[in-house]
Formats: sequence, C-alpha cells, structure tokens
Amino acid sequence: MINLPFWLKDKALFKFLAIASLVTFLDLVTKCLALRYLELQEPYPITSFLNLYLIFNVGVAFSLLEEFPALVHWLTLGLAVLVTFGAIYYEHLLRSQFSQKNQLIYLALAAFLGGAWGNAVNRMCFNSVIDFIDFHIFNWHFPAFNIADIAITFSSVTLLVWLLFRFKKC
Repeated sequence: MINLPFWLKDKALFKFLAIASLVTFLDLVTKCLALRYLELQEPYPITSFLNLYLIFNVGVAFSLLEEFPALVHWLTLGLAVLVTFGAIYYEHLLRSQFSQKNQLIYLALAAFLGGAWGNAVNRMCFNSVIDFIDFHIFNWHFPAFNIADIAITFSSVTLLVWLLFRFKKC
C-alpha cells in the first residue's frame, strides 16, 4: 500500500493547497506572458486608465526598500516560508472551528498563500518581482502590480474586514 503524504490524505488541505497553487500558476503564467510580449518600461495602452507596463520591482509593496535589494530578497523569501506554515496552520484552525459560512475566508487565505508563492518564485529567479499592470488617472499612476499582488490585496482586505466584524461581535 502506498503511504501518501499528509497533504494528499487530507482532502480539505489538498483543496486549500490546490487553490493556492492555482493562484501561483495564474500569476506566473501572466508574468511569463508579460516577459514575452512586453518591452521593458514601454506602456501598452489597454484602456484610457489601464496600461500594461513591464517593470522589475526590487523593493516590496509600492517599491519600498528598493535601495536594499539583498535585504528585501531574503526578507521576502523568509516571509513566504512563514506565510506558508502560518496559512496551513490557520487553514486547519478555520476548518476545525468554523462552519461552511467561512468559505470566503478560506479562499482568501489560500489566495494570500498563492500570491506569496508567486512573488517568492520571482524573487528566487530574478531577485525582483515582475509587475506589469498599470492603472492611471490623468498623470497619476498607481504603482505597477501583478496577479499575486491582487490576490494578496484581496486576501488582506477580506481578512481584515472579517476580523473587524468578528471582534465587533465580541
């Protein structure tokens, strides 16, 4: 008889990791497409408020700490490892303590993990993160981002709102 690893035996954990992996896959595929079809720092207009604009971000969110690329590299890789263990722990907690009504929280946690993995793969391969989505209004441009950043932002906002309402009930 084959002795499967715990994450294959546990169907809920397998589903959780599959969602995270799907987010990572979508992020990496879109980044590969951006690398293949976009010129570095050459805007490709999609709409009046959206460009595709390829950059390599050596900093963290909004290019913070970009003057310390080695620190950012190891810090973000370390955080990705911590997020992985933390997300798996909280996935188990969510499943054991809460009901089906928390599916959005479950999805948010998996999406957060997938986003962290997508950006960590970029850090390992390029010592930076590939960003290519550029929203702008008139001459003001939001910092460029990617699918992993969208997943992490969606997850962070969802988890924050959930926590605020959860503690408000106490």
